[in-house]
Amino acid sequence: MYKVFNKDYVFQLTENPIIFNETQFIDKLVFTADQQFWNTWKSILNKPRNVLVFVPDFSTFWTQIFKEYKEITAGGGLVFNENQELLIIFRRGAWDFPKGKADKGETIEQTAVREVEEECGVLPTIPENAWRKDTFHFYTEKQKKVLKRSVWFEMNATKTKLTPQLDEDIEKAEWVSIEEAQKRITNNSFASIQHLFNAYTASKQTQEI
Repeated sequence: MYKVFNKDYVFQLTENPIIFNETQFIDKLVFTADQQFWNTWKSILNKPRNVLVFVPDFSTFWTQIFKEYKEITAGGGLVFNENQELLIIFRRGAWDFPKGKADKGETIEQTAVREVEEECGVLPTIPENAWRKDTFHFYTEKQKKVLKRSVWFEMNATKTKLTPQLDEDIEKAEWVSIEEAQKRITNNSFASIQHLFNAYTASKQTQEI
């Protein structure tokens, strides 16, 4: 199942008919690849709400999406220091994790490491077999519709002095405990970041069982 965020709301996309039929959701939509579907889709984007979408053919769905939306790829990290504190940033009024758009010719791992270094002043490394998560969200930039895919990696950093990148609107960069990060992310962050953080902590709890 994919989750694509639109502001603080989410499109949940599934190809499993059992999940679609049995999940309790106020709004449900079936992908049919015709104009009626896209008219409904656009009306939901204009008046955001949570929607469960059954997509029997993801190949056709993504092909049509990228005719309508500009695709942007970004990389970022959940970065831990030697004390197992997590790096979080405060940007544009909310708590977030460092990330940024990919440059031409970079691998997504190179993008993620570079962006963390630029935004926070630390040089992280991505461990072998590191935890990884993709998030997706829609937004409008200069009157163009964008679908942004952000690829997140668990990272380690030994250099711990933080220098927030002020020209990227980063007001603060801090090392905090997982418990403190959870409080801040829960109380004041974007829905996609809350989803990312919850997915990370759930994966770690599963490993401990």
